[in-house]
Amino acid sequence: MEPELVKVMVIGASGSGRRCLVRRLHHDDFIEDYDPFQLEPGRRAMTIDGKNYILEIEETYLLSVDENDVGVQRRYSAPVDGYLCLFSINSLSSFVELKRLVSLLEQTRGRGLPMVIVGTMCELPLTERNVEDQEVQEFALSLHATYFEVSAKHNINCFEPFQGIVKLIEKERKMKDRAEQDGNSEGGSNKKCVIC
Repeated sequence: MEPELVKVMVIGASGSGRRCLVRRLHHDDFIEDYDPFQLEPGRRAMTIDGKNYILEIEETYLLSVDENDVGVQRRYSAPVDGYLCLFSINSLSSFVELKRLVSLLEQTRGRGLPMVIVGTMCELPLTERNVEDQEVQEFALSLHATYFEVSAKHNINCFEPFQGIVKLIEKERKMKDRAEQDGNSEGGSNKKCVIC
C-alpha cells in the first residue's frame, strides 16, 4: 500500500525553535549555531499506528505579523493539511506572536484547522519559564489543539508533535470521508436537476 502524503507547515516567531525541531526530525541532531533564515523543507517517512505516511514539512518564518501583508496572506493560504505552532517557553513574546500568527492563519484559512501547539526548550528549569502552562493549555483547548513540550537540544518529545499532527489530520480525513459517505447514502450527491 502506498504511503499517504501529509503536508504540514511549521510556524512560529523568530527564536521559537522551528529550525532546531525540524532539523532534529530530518537529521536527528542539534546544532547551536545556525542560520534562522535557511529553511529546511523536506519529506520524512513515518509509520504511525501501523499506517505509512510521507510527512512533507514546510517551514516558514516571518519577520513581522501584518495581516495586510499580501506575502504573509499567501504564505498562510498554502495548501497544507495541518500546522505545528511553536513558541519558546522562556519567551512570552514568542507566545504572544504565536497567538497573532494563529489568528492570522484562522482569518486566512478558517477555524478548526488541525493544529498542534509546541512549547520548545522544555529542559529549562521552572524558574526560567516565562509562559504559564495554564495559559498555553487554555489556548490549545480554544483551538481544539494538542499541546506538547519539547527540547530539540536534549531530544525530548521531538517526534511526538509530528506524530500528533498526523493523527489529527488522519482523524479529520476520516470524518470528512464519513460525512461524504453519509451524504451519498442519503442520495444527496446522486440527485440530478433536470430542466424540461
